[in-house]
Amino acid sequence: MYEVEYKVEITKKERAELITLFKKSSFVDEGINLQNDFYVEVKNSAFGGFDFKRYRTEGKKALYTQKIWEKINGINTRKETEKEISVSELVSEIDRYPDCLKISKERKSFSGKYKEQEIHIDMDSVKFSHSPEVRYFIEAEVLTDEKEKVEKLRELVAAFLKESLGRNEIIESPGMFDMAFYKK
Repeated sequence: MYEVEYKVEITKKERAELITLFKKSSFVDEGINLQNDFYVEVKNSAFGGFDFKRYRTEGKKALYTQKIWEKINGINTRKETEKEISVSELVSEIDRYPDCLKISKERKSFSGKYKEQEIHIDMDSVKFSHSPEVRYFIEAEVLTDEKEKVEKLRELVAAFLKESLGRNEIIESPGMFDMAFYKK
């Protein structure tokens, strides 16, 4: 599965406005989850950024995720494999990596359609150790198995964020690991 996404840093005020916007629209409010991400294996990707293996707690759920960058039609795209695992497996794996990078965040999620395309929205509130205050992000994402659709879907996701934020231009944020590791 390929995740076609854009992540944009936003202000606290924009976050509140977006929550109101999505609640008034046809988007489904999926609630808030507290997440703890443990990046256990990370390597530089040939396409920039990092390929990684991550374990996550999300409420009572435990997840294992592997993300690898691929270049599709000149666009860096993430191939993602994710599965639910037992909490005991998560604890066992994390114990093998005592120095792994951990990121905790609060995530508010919505799902719905934009121009007839299913789209998922996550808004993260993160307090990085290097940042004096909580930072806010919105990520819009579409999943696809079809490589040939990646370019058009990326344009659609960007258009959705521009429209939702009322901006002519959006600046893509680095991934959470990049920001924590490089202290961005």
